[in-house]
Amino acid sequence: MPESVRGRIDRYHRDLENEREREEAGKRPLTEETDVVEFFKHLGFRPTAYQEKLLRDKSKLILARWSRQSGKSLVMAGVVLFNALTQRGFRAAIVAPSLRQSRKLIDKIDRLISRLGIDVLEGLPRKGKLAFRNGSVIEALPNSPDTIRGETLNMVVADEFAYIEHDKELYDAIIFTLSTTNGPFFATSTPGSRDTLFFGMATDDEIFGDFSRHHVSYREALRPNGPIDPEFLERIRKQYQTDPGRWTREMEAEFADDEDAYLPRELIESCVMDNIETFTREDVIGGRLSRTGKFFAGCDPALKIDHSAVAVVEKQAPHIYVTQVTAFPQATIFSNVTGYLNLLNERLQTLSRIYIDETGLGGFFVQDAVKSGLKNALGINLSLPEKQKIMDILKRQMQDGTLHIPRDPELMNEMSNERVQLSKTGQLQFSHPAGTHDDRLWAVALAVYAARNEITPYHPVAALGKNPNYIGPTFDLRRLRLGVGPFNTSNPGDPPWTIANNRPWNIRRW
Repeated sequence: MPESVRGRIDRYHRDLENEREREEAGKRPLTEETDVVEFFKHLGFRPTAYQEKLLRDKSKLILARWSRQSGKSLVMAGVVLFNALTQRGFRAAIVAPSLRQSRKLIDKIDRLISRLGIDVLEGLPRKGKLAFRNGSVIEALPNSPDTIRGETLNMVVADEFAYIEHDKELYDAIIFTLSTTNGPFFATSTPGSRDTLFFGMATDDEIFGDFSRHHVSYREALRPNGPIDPEFLERIRKQYQTDPGRWTREMEAEFADDEDAYLPRELIESCVMDNIETFTREDVIGGRLSRTGKFFAGCDPALKIDHSAVAVVEKQAPHIYVTQVTAFPQATIFSNVTGYLNLLNERLQTLSRIYIDETGLGGFFVQDAVKSGLKNALGINLSLPEKQKIMDILKRQMQDGTLHIPRDPELMNEMSNERVQLSKTGQLQFSHPAGTHDDRLWAVALAVYAARNEITPYHPVAALGKNPNYIGPTFDLRRLRLGVGPFNTSNPGDPPWTIANNRPWNIRRW
């Protein structure tokens, strides 16, 4: 039976009323709580002292370096949900090392919503996205700068930020998404590698001094002050007995050297000297550099993935000082690097030797460098035995206290991230973690390798009237006669006799 006119009018009226109620609800906060700590309690949780400190932090850049099982994810879920409920049209993004991990935090927020006892979502929750009746949205996004770029967000949480690849590019994209809203950025994680942006945010006061930092170890999180059970802690402690670095990172929330790191952080720090007379690439290109001394250089050329790097050391026997390390942008053409080496050769009037990695395409680079006028350039084939020899010399100089480096965070991170493993053949294999580089390190190692022995500075033959690099005998070859016999040589150190055409020749007296 068709619906009557009156019935259609009543239904239309009800729809209008429902729509008006939704609009009115969208204008009102979805929770009566106005304090985030009270809201956390309303959800049924009693925040610890360190959790309350983070909940009340109003900073725009916040770093949470917390141990495992300290309640970090719960607090972040509470912070994001509170802002979504109290701000109309609030937009938050969650990023993590993988989309699956980002969605785990979304699931935690969804479980908190069930504790509210009221319907706050617009429709059913979708995988990785929560849409609220007040127009707020919380979404899990891939950890890709291209995905984030172009968004306008009120808050971004980067969970396990120490383990996100391309963290620098992602952070740049995130900052721009928050630029118009002036919203907060949360970087939360247990410590990982030192060659990460998270390490810089946690330790570099000069660049990241505006970050509000929260550090929580297992000690602060033990019951009754936190959620960690002492029995659970002892089980974890036993499991990590053979992996102290992991215990340091995950339970003490401190940065630690991996057991397979070739150069311990403490050794690197011991080589840092603040008053080294360094110079920059701009000094070289701009012509402001004019130095005398005993200089040696190392070059690690690269094409697309890595950076071409050049390092210069000054030798004041027995000490060696790293005076400059420069890394060129990725995909820099070889001719630019060669041109820079020629400028170095010109500015440093006593650049004795340039050692260049000639492995792979580096062989062509060395040939072009010599053709361009770098007669003091020498190619080094970085085979496994040669790498071991070069790195052994570098490490010995550091241990002896004769190698001094400037406080260059990028160089120091590359040094601390170099890994070593023993191969089946008994040779050391060097590597670096995925997403990191070691170009600066090898440039420095090659420069130190070049400086290990004194090398006679190069002088043109025309300037001296003879070849100063001649290593043959100093006696007059016209004085040779066939046979061997007693005689006196004219110059100390001359051989008493020589071999030519498989026959001995004696030096005649005049």
